[in-house]
Parts: sequence; structure tokens; C-alpha cells
Amino acid sequence: MTLEESIRLHAQDTPDKIAVVCGADTITYSVLWDRILQRTEELKAEGLEPNRPHVYRATQNIDFIVTYCAVHYLGAIAVPLEHQALEEKFKAVSDEVNSCEFTEDIVDILYTTGTTGKSKGVMLSETALVSCADNFVHDLQFTPELCFIISGPLNHIASLFKMHPALTVGGTVCVLDGLKDMNAFFDVFDLPFAKFATFLVPASIRLIMQFSYERLCSLADKIDFIETGAAPITQHDMEQLSKALPKSRLYNTLGGTEIGAVCTYNFNDGRYMEGCIGRPMKNSTVEVTPEGNIIVSGLTIMSGYVADEENTRKVLKDGKILMVGNERSNYLYSVGGRIKFGETAEEAIVREVYEETGVKMEIDRLGFVHENYFYGDDKRHHSAWDSLCFDYGKNEVVHFLLSNCKYWLEEFKFDGFRFDGVTSMI
Repeated sequence: MTLEESIRLHAQDTPDKIAVVCGADTITYSVLWDRILQRTEELKAEGLEPNRPHVYRATQNIDFIVTYCAVHYLGAIAVPLEHQALEEKFKAVSDEVNSCEFTEDIVDILYTTGTTGKSKGVMLSETALVSCADNFVHDLQFTPELCFIISGPLNHIASLFKMHPALTVGGTVCVLDGLKDMNAFFDVFDLPFAKFATFLVPASIRLIMQFSYERLCSLADKIDFIETGAAPITQHDMEQLSKALPKSRLYNTLGGTEIGAVCTYNFNDGRYMEGCIGRPMKNSTVEVTPEGNIIVSGLTIMSGYVADEENTRKVLKDGKILMVGNERSNYLYSVGGRIKFGETAEEAIVREVYEETGVKMEIDRLGFVHENYFYGDDKRHHSAWDSLCFDYGKNEVVHFLLSNCKYWLEEFKFDGFRFDGVTSMI
């Protein structure tokens, strides 16, 4: 059953149930369905036709959900871009998708963030969306009593694909504009719902535990589950989060725009296995290669890239997608680079921070670029200091640290330095 069909049924069966909360705004299933029908007629009047793309910016509000569902109900293809997408990008994407013909099963085109190379338009079928939602409902146990908090950009898979299962089962979605206001995040738990859940990238989990650990612990009876992904989570963070929420399910999920959600692991099991991807979800199949990479297949994977048959052939073969890893990090990713072509370091940082946390920032100038300065294996975390360990085998790390010493010597005329814990450096 599609998302729109589910909303229609909930509007009939539980018309007064709250479907979406966004700040002071709330909307019931009955009103949500009426607005979807109204927006569908507006899109028709604007000339949108079935199986044609509708490119629009993803705002963090109820209107986005209404438009997204209306595009589907019309039989068209939703192409949401980040809210701050420049006009040049908006036009380039519009020109690209409008120049293509699509098979009838394509309902979404999601442009990747570019962390695995040049931003690409990922074509997703109705089957992929429904199957991915079914994976979450079955394996993460979404229920009608649940209020799911979405803090990331709604055009990003980590947020968009949680809206699907929450509304499919008749639950409630609470949309936040990022985590820049931590009080707004914690205020959600005062709403009259029996259970709460959310998705947080590891960096956000670490931020909450560092500055609001006691408040997090006080929610142990309210948080049904937290899901993380999009980046590696350390064993230390797994253990600390489990101590804060001993009754909650804490999932580390393997997923991506190209593959959907395919594996998950509840690390609140006393073992806290860093790098563990768990078991395949209901509609997914995973094969492990001799090199330790994995091959993903099943109903959730993409149909291909827009206007890019070459890259589609590289990534997708016989209905399977290869996910690779490396020796330094317990993280799997599709083949590619990390920075968009033609993008400055400043632009990349602003984009990545917003896409992963929802926080909009400005940069006057970069003081330095810090990337992969720490170990990515079991030597990464120093348990006694509760900090990360520099990888002194890298020239860029040594140069960075020596430049700091040089700065203090020349700028403040220091006589010397005392180094503690030298044994951890050698």
C-alpha cells in the first residue's frame, strides 16, 4: 500500500488523529488528506502531468509533506532539492530531469549529497519506497502510538524515508528545523504521545550526550528507539547511549539513497559491536564478499541514475549494488569521491553540515581543514581521556600539530611545551 493510500485510510478511520506536528502547527489525518487533494488539483492546473517530474525546494514544514504526497497522488515524480539550493542548481536539475523520459514506476528522484562523488539523481520506484517503509515498520517496529521526530532536511533519505513508515502505520511525524535549538528538540517530549523515536547522525548523538546527557537520561521511559547511520558510530558512543537509555532500542542502520535501508543492528545488547551492520531487513538481501565488502539486492534498491547510464552500469549490475569499505574505517559506501566537482572547501563544509544536521552556518574564512586526522580503527578512542587519538603516521597530522606549536612559540613567545601521555603517541 502506498503512502498516499495509507493516509487516505487513516483519514477515514482516525480522522482526528494528529498526523504532523511542526512547531505550533499541527494537522490531523483528515485535514492532511483534504490538503493533499487540494494541492493535487493545483498541480494539475499548473500543468503537471503524470510521469513527469516536479522539482521543488524542501522546506521543513507541513507544506512539503502535502506537496510530496500530492505529486505522487497525481502520478507524477517528486524531485525535492535542499531548501538552500542555488538557482543555478535548481535550473540545472530541472533541465536535466525535464529532458528525460521515465518508466511508469518511477515516483521519486532524490539527488545525493555528493559525499560519495558528484551529486546524482537517484531514481526510485513505488516498489522501492513501499518496501523500504515496510523494512522500517517490520524491523524497527513503527506503531500508531509513535511520534517520530525528524530533524534533518526532508529531501534527505534519512528524513524522508522515516516519514513514510510513521505515516503508513498511522503514527505522528514531528518536523524540526535542524538541531540548532536543542531546547526545541527536548520540548517535543512534552507532547501527549505514548512513545517517541528519532534518527540522529553520530555527530548529533555525541553533541546531545556532551551537553544534555542528564536531560537525555530523564527520557529513558519515553524514547522507544533511536536510529543512527550515515556515518560510523564508535563503540564508546554506543555504550554511553545505551547507559543513558537502557530500555530503548538503539539501531545502527546500513542504508543509502541508492539502496534504501537494508540492514540494522540494535546495539543496546551489552556487546556494542562497532562496525556491525546487523541482519538484513525484511525486503533486502546482503552478500558478503571475500574482501569484506557487501553486495546489496532486494526490493528497496534504486532503478538507476538520471541521464547517467555509465555510472548506473558501474554501480548497479543484475539488480545488485556493491558497497565497499576500507582498512581505516568501519563504514561502507558506494564507489566514488567525497567533494562535489567545482566546489570550494568552504562550500563543501556549509553543505555537509546542513545536509547531515540541518544547521545552517556561514563561513568567513577557514582557519584550517581537519579531515581524517584521527585513527579510524580500534585505536581511535582513548578510554582514559574520553577523546580521539591523532594518527601521527600521517604527514598532514604532524604538520598540523607542529604548526600549532610554532604559532604559540612565535605569537606568544612560549619557552617550551610539556607533553602528557607520550606513550599514547608512540
